[in-house]
Amino acid sequence: MFYEFVYKMTESFEGRDQASEEDGNRYTLLGTGWMSSFSELVRMFKGKTIQSLQTTSAGIYLTFSDGLAFAMLGAHLQFGSGPANVQGESVELKCEKNFAGEPCSIDFLKATVIGNHVTSAGDWGDRFEFGLSDDLMLAIEPSRLQVYRTRNPIDKHLL
Repeated sequence: MFYEFVYKMTESFEGRDQASEEDGNRYTLLGTGWMSSFSELVRMFKGKTIQSLQTTSAGIYLTFSDGLAFAMLGAHLQFGSGPANVQGESVELKCEKNFAGEPCSIDFLKATVIGNHVTSAGDWGDRFEFGLSDDLMLAIEPSRLQVYRTRNPIDKHLL
């Protein structure tokens, strides 16, 4: 009984050292600045709907349903409850659609992803991806955004 009580008190810290070793300070929680992990990010955002997307000279900011926010600031990812502290001046980033990377406008990209919910995620080091409803993928890099449909055959499901 005592073991269960202690475990419940400390389970949030389980794996902290391993996460630090694997991810460094890549993931932090908004508000607290506490170190976090990819798995915590996925658990938090799965099923949440994208509500807005903003690009600035400091980073890329997304807001989600249930008051959640996500920010890519260079190689650093901040996420959690509450609004992200949007910094920098508004800028236009390179935006692409489809797997081949055809140029598109930020307005097209926003219209395509806003309103879709998160089904999965992937972190490729310099590229973070949200899998979205309707077989969409939103790829976020510090200087580029890309949206494409993952349905096969790819050439029959272009945006």
